[in-house]
Amino acid sequence: TKAKLDQVAPDKLLRFFAEVSYIPQAIRSLIKFVEIKRIGFDEFVKNYNAGFAAFEQAKERFKDVNDEFRPTLYLLTLQIEAQDERSKDLLSVLAFFASEVPELVVEKFKPQVSVIEKEVIHTLMDNWLVEEITVFRGKDFKYYSPHAMIRQVVRASLPKFEDKHTQILESLAVELFSAAYSNHEYNYEEAINLYRCVEKLLEHLVNLAGRYELANDLARAYLNKGNALDGLGKPNEAIAEYDKAIEIWKPLVANGRHELANDLAMAYLNKGNSLDGLGKSSAAIDFYGAAIQLWEETLQRGEVQNLPNLAVGLGNRLNTHRKAGNADLAANDMQRLHQLLELTRQDTRIDHLGKSIQDKIDMWS
Repeated sequence: TKAKLDQVAPDKLLRFFAEVSYIPQAIRSLIKFVEIKRIGFDEFVKNYNAGFAAFEQAKERFKDVNDEFRPTLYLLTLQIEAQDERSKDLLSVLAFFASEVPELVVEKFKPQVSVIEKEVIHTLMDNWLVEEITVFRGKDFKYYSPHAMIRQVVRASLPKFEDKHTQILESLAVELFSAAYSNHEYNYEEAINLYRCVEKLLEHLVNLAGRYELANDLARAYLNKGNALDGLGKPNEAIAEYDKAIEIWKPLVANGRHELANDLAMAYLNKGNSLDGLGKSSAAIDFYGAAIQLWEETLQRGEVQNLPNLAVGLGNRLNTHRKAGNADLAANDMQRLHQLLELTRQDTRIDHLGKSIQDKIDMWS
């Protein structure tokens, strides 16, 4: 490639790039395009004006882009459209997620050919279309990301990943959710990045593909991502995730999906914990109360398996009441904990749940 460009008179190159903005990317795309197509610079320039004119006729593809950047977008489009099909396929995956993509996504995209996909990734890196980012968190974690401009061209020029591979979106989300959950306890950052990919997949399936039956899975991803963010010391970001989960679960529970009441209560409880950590005691008490009410309702329906969760809610609210100086309200919650403990002693089916309730009583006595 260097030899090809060395044969071009410097004034020709300067005249050509005088009309181009974002020159480093334009040069990269030009070099790789002529390399792939095995043509010389003069031959490229001969066809450039006609090609660019046709590109401009499809201006709606990049209608929000300033005119000065359009020649660079055209060169990028030529380079991307010249890639082989496997490279285009993987580029469309990376562009779909709109941010750094964990290496696991590449592996799970086509697990039967994951080695080949890694080879394709290196080809894309050699072509300056994808950047590899390595982060050390006990071990190396790799992420791949196209530049924002490249992502824009891929989304406009290639078949969209979510349209071409509709049949694998759900299974990919399941695989990534499982991986995120397994990372949850010891590596919050990796879990968060994987949950972000799960959210992107499920948001498309639920909101754009009409797969409303997956809304519960989407809410669960929001909840888990919120937990990981809170564990990482980012309570405000965690609250935003809890709110998205609540927005999904609340109407479902109100419309009779009682089996989701425990999940909604957990979202309320965890939001209360994050608010309490921010020193917002009054708001935290409100959300603890919403969780406790739901668990009390499940108890009335005979769903005794949620007794330990109810005890956690009461214990957390009791503690927050005490910190806020609400001694009488804290005493009420302690009384209710003793009532629940007595309930477990009276029923041999649930006496095994008594220990977790006794632990809460001991903690706050």
